[in-house]
Amino acid sequence: MRKLPLKYQYKLGSYLANSTSSHDFEQWLYAQAELEDHLPEEIYLELISYPFSDKYAKHEVGKLIAPFLNAGKIEEQRVHSILNDLITPTESYLEALDKANQMYNQGYGFFGAIGGGIGLMIDVGLDDSGEHIDRSPIEKRQFAIKNHPEVKREAHIIKSWLDSGKIAFLDEVDNWGDFEYEDRRSTEDKEHRSGHTKNDTISNSLLERIVKRIQEKLNPNH
Repeated sequence: MRKLPLKYQYKLGSYLANSTSSHDFEQWLYAQAELEDHLPEEIYLELISYPFSDKYAKHEVGKLIAPFLNAGKIEEQRVHSILNDLITPTESYLEALDKANQMYNQGYGFFGAIGGGIGLMIDVGLDDSGEHIDRSPIEKRQFAIKNHPEVKREAHIIKSWLDSGKIAFLDEVDNWGDFEYEDRRSTEDKEHRSGHTKNDTISNSLLERIVKRIQEKLNPNH
């Protein structure tokens, strides 16, 4: 089945991923008269007549248009968007760090140096030595900004993996609803954290202490 042009796929994907509101998506959709040329008539009519205020709208729209989407391409674009927010510390920077942490926990191992590093330290409340610390929202942002050079460096590395095809998303999801991807990185790349210099913010030994600290929090009596 013929897929939609990518410009439509990305907008539809943004809506289905909750990055675009139902109202904004609906207004965009009504302005895309040429979309009719790329969908079967019955599908197009059903799409533009759907009540987007319905709580099941995203689910139903997703089922309707799924055959016309390259889901892997949409997911890759979403990852690129998060990486761009990590590279440029705008108001979305902390949110992007949180997303990187979530994606790492969902199985995107290539986010390890960010999601399993700085993002994890902010999420569970750890300082540079792996000790617990309670941070206010302002302190979380200060900590994130302080470590932005390392985050930026790692984000560029991940983007290079995507651009070179070393990480390639598939049009498949696992049993948890997460996207499958082919990991074509070298062994050296897979073992990559944040480099190997003494000034690295997230070292392997620190990551081990972080994991130990999390285990202690989850199992205080052991």
